[in-house]
Amino acid sequence: ESHGFRINTVYANHMMIDFSGPAGSLRQAFHADMHYIEVGGQAHIANMGDPWVPAALAPVVKGVFSLNDFKPHPMYKVRPDYTFAGCPTSTFPTWPGTCYAITPQDNAVIYNLNPLWAAGYSGQGQTIALVEDTDTYGTAGSNGASDWNTYRSTFGLSSSFPLGSYSMVHPGGCADPGTNGDDGEAAIDVEVASAMAPSAAIELISCKSSSTTFGGQIALQNLINASGPYPGVVSVSYGECEALNGSGGNATFNNTYEQAAAQGISVFVSAGDEGPSSCSNEFSVGEDYDVTSLGVTGWGETPYNVTVGGTDFEDIYNSMTNQNGGAALSTYWSATNSPSYGSALSYIPEMPWNDACADVLISEAVTGSYLTYGTSGMCNNSNYDTPATYLSTGTGSGGASNCATGAAGTNQSSYLISAPNCQGYAKPSWQSGASLAGGQAVYGVPNDGVRDIPDVSMFAANGIWTHYEVVCWSDPNETRGGSEPCTGAPDTWAGFGGTSVSSPTMAGIQALINQKTGESWGNPNPLYYQIGQNQYGTSGGTFLGNGCNSSTGNTAGCPFNDITQGDIDLACEDNGNVESAHCYLPSGTYGVDSTDNVTSATVINGGTGYTSAPSCSIAGPTNSDAYNSPTGTTLWAGGTQATCSASVTAGTTNAVWTVSLISGPSATTWPGMEIIVGGTTYTFVTGTPTAANQVELSTSSSRTTNETNTAKNLEAVINDNSAQCATAGCVYSGQTANASATATESTNVVTLTAINPGYAGNFNVSWGVGTVGNVSNAEFISIANTSEGQGPNYVSSITIGSAGSGYQPETPLTLTGGGGSGAIAVANTSPTTAAQSYQPSYGAAPGYDLATGLGSPNAASLVC
Repeated sequence: ESHGFRINTVYANHMMIDFSGPAGSLRQAFHADMHYIEVGGQAHIANMGDPWVPAALAPVVKGVFSLNDFKPHPMYKVRPDYTFAGCPTSTFPTWPGTCYAITPQDNAVIYNLNPLWAAGYSGQGQTIALVEDTDTYGTAGSNGASDWNTYRSTFGLSSSFPLGSYSMVHPGGCADPGTNGDDGEAAIDVEVASAMAPSAAIELISCKSSSTTFGGQIALQNLINASGPYPGVVSVSYGECEALNGSGGNATFNNTYEQAAAQGISVFVSAGDEGPSSCSNEFSVGEDYDVTSLGVTGWGETPYNVTVGGTDFEDIYNSMTNQNGGAALSTYWSATNSPSYGSALSYIPEMPWNDACADVLISEAVTGSYLTYGTSGMCNNSNYDTPATYLSTGTGSGGASNCATGAAGTNQSSYLISAPNCQGYAKPSWQSGASLAGGQAVYGVPNDGVRDIPDVSMFAANGIWTHYEVVCWSDPNETRGGSEPCTGAPDTWAGFGGTSVSSPTMAGIQALINQKTGESWGNPNPLYYQIGQNQYGTSGGTFLGNGCNSSTGNTAGCPFNDITQGDIDLACEDNGNVESAHCYLPSGTYGVDSTDNVTSATVINGGTGYTSAPSCSIAGPTNSDAYNSPTGTTLWAGGTQATCSASVTAGTTNAVWTVSLISGPSATTWPGMEIIVGGTTYTFVTGTPTAANQVELSTSSSRTTNETNTAKNLEAVINDNSAQCATAGCVYSGQTANASATATESTNVVTLTAINPGYAGNFNVSWGVGTVGNVSNAEFISIANTSEGQGPNYVSSITIGSAGSGYQPETPLTLTGGGGSGAIAVANTSPTTAAQSYQPSYGAAPGYDLATGLGSPNAASLVC
């Protein structure tokens, strides 16, 4: 409040404060400078660095969330303009002549819900909350429920399960957002959750977004900080890549989901719709290929939520290629619909959802070859490399966390590329196996040291293999595309795919688990992974799940349907910039996303006290599974281990900062600006200083003279040395030298060097008030940390022995022994060179994999 902020809410958990204020207050209190920027051709406002927190508060402040207007995107993809009679289309002329839209009755058959419903487990007494920043569209007087009611009545849910209900809630009395361009997402969420648990209470929770904060996040905070009762299950179908989310944003979701789990709430989050590169949605605006590094969503990768990936059905592929028995489509689909529009006859084999030319199954079906890259590969075939065909970023997401937090006080420094100072979430105990039976991970979980996603997967396709989810979304004012009147048969209704479909459907199955067990489970991942270990075996051991694969599906005693072929690769372009490091492009215009070899390591801080070189080890590759074609041909054998060694230097390095002064059009714009050096604030003033820590401004008519002389005066005041003044009397008589650093001046640059050498001498430099005449400090003062304090006796470098293969950026590196502490380092793939070899990101494999997680649920077996 002393800096001009308004406190809106102190949450009941005493873990979060909601506050607001002007940009000037942000600069004054947190030294976070706001700029207008352009990203992917779109205008935004954003902070240009992570906010500084006062040292006295640093132990209790995790971060500041939401200092930019980057909003999460809904995780859905509108289906192409298919009609039931229109398959094949001119775009996909080889496809069979029928489209199979997925209805609630189809899901009940495919995922084995009918035995549960028949036994009375359809969600009675359960509440599923869907997190939104919009209301659902509804006709006058319907309270937004008209589309939901039409959906349920058309598909026979309201007559068979009359207990189901729908309500819209604005937790904590937040502002009602009304309907906006996201109401298509809301329609998907509330309808498909009800399709899985038709007797459950469906509750849309929404708040109006502020200029920098997503309304759904406000709604979820308000929900979990209320006095209860709480819903047993929550689903979130929005996301944003973890690097763009920032360390404060990532910390917010981590804390929010942790509290929800502690209160018994199971949180399900969409994995994303951009394959292994969840930043591509933000930066590939207008493009249909990937331009960013490997990364995952910051909204759904915490250790406290279940991340849900996406699948498609394999029936069309099998019938076209005669793979897996080549069963006829009539094996799986009735020629006619039931009165409630069901036509599925049994479980249908699944594969990862992927619309892109980089998918080996699409390539094999369309071209007869598994080759996707290179001049002769599918992604460079002029018949298939356009947005109208198979150049697409529509793909279920998965991968390893690599930029959830900054490290050692550094910022997440790049939105486009891998940032070598980032680190991922540590692998949770239930994923590493530490808390599971025998202390071993589930078969297939990579030993990569970080949180991997997804955890489970369900249907999420948007029509590439003729399957998509039918939704009633009739808003005539829609802005994102895809709404249709909900009249007549549902073949003319809106159709969607994306992990926006899979997350609320899996949330519905968890509601059935809660009903069956009579309790809420909080984070169910420890249970899921123990079940997965029982089914598949342990990492490094013998695979036990041969009888549970998706070729048969819904097998008794198999809670998960194991998905073992297909991938979530995207086409990518090597534009010569560092973000292309993960793109394997031996020739042609487009390559495919690929994991890579380790080429270097970044020492984030060398620490102190190392009397000998510590032992160095690199976590295992993320892409550790063998990648086989449906015929059993090994397309890639799996990742190999990288190795490293550390070197120690006996001396020290001092922390060094540089402060560059630029006078602007006139020195009259300077008074009132501040620089903070190690906790001491220096204020620029006109005329002779009248108090300690004031810096006299030069007022010459020459801009260059102003810059140089003011820099000299700043040097003199920091050092308490009047002999260094450019202007007589520039040092106040009561001045004392800075306790953290000494200053040297060269023209307009002041270099600040730590007084105390080594690790213990690190200090911070930042801006102060910084706004005079509506011009910020950033226009006049440039600050850079050019050296960290390290030592005495610090880790100075890491040498890579074996480069290994199958690695993503920022793989954890462990330094043990040597007598010291504080050293932090990560292993990196090359920031300047395209991928060395094809190492797909990521393929489905037996057991756990980063394409579909543990697989899809056999609901009856999983619930029981």
